Amino acid sequence: MTRGVPSARNVRGWLLTGTVRGTVTGALYPAVVAVGPGVLGAFTLRVVPLELRSAVPSAGMSPVVLRPARPTDGERLREIERAAGERFREVDLAAIAEDEPMSVDELAAYATAGRSWVASIEPSGAAAGTDVVVGYVLLDEIDGDSHIEQISVDPSAQGRGIGRALLARAEQHAAEHGRPALTLTTFRDVPWNAPLYEHLGFRVLSPDEVGPGLAALVAAEADHGLDPEQRVCMRREVTRPANLFEP
Repeated sequence: MTRGVPSARNVRGWLLTGTVRGTVTGALYPAVVAVGPGVLGAFTLRVVPLELRSAVPSAGMSPVVLRPARPTDGERLREIERAAGERFREVDLAAIAEDEPMSVDELAAYATAGRSWVASIEPSGAAAGTDVVVGYVLLDEIDGDSHIEQISVDPSAQGRGIGRALLARAEQHAAEHGRPALTLTTFRDVPWNAPLYEHLGFRVLSPDEVGPGLAALVAAEADHGLDPEQRVCMRREVTRPANLFEP
């Protein structure tokens, strides 16, 4: 797939969510409850804020931290996209699995522009500052909105809320830059594409709601071989001001 066209690969991640009230401002924040070994008998409960710093670590696994991508992360991001794309073979979309990821130089350009974030873990016993990237998100600006060009999570780290946390970081960036919504293009009927994003608050845009930038993107996808009848444009409003993302 020529780049500048968003990859069809997308991430799956599920969380138990709720809200917690900030102790200083009193604002309600999306949160998750993590259950793991602890002092209250066999298990203890921890309330973990969803945005920004971490997704939910499974018991015995290292916490996941979000940070800006670095130009040197590129090859690892390509590995993640290849691994995440393999699942498309299950739905007769082998061409997506075989699609070449963005080049290292293209990924470095997103990092340099401040439009790429990664989720990483620091393995137990590793030297300080040594992390392993397990997911990432890339943002463009299209039709005045923040557009998710790519979001991928390594299959070995899926199910920990990493994709949702990366989306929250993308929403923070949109809020900081005065953009009213997140948009993306994805497959209409692939279970971990449009149906998942609807679960996460996105809605499918009708044809008359698709702006010229998104329309050009869909046309470029079609030129690359993606059936436009299988694709949809989706949008999620940015509903929280940027300061609600402060830890």
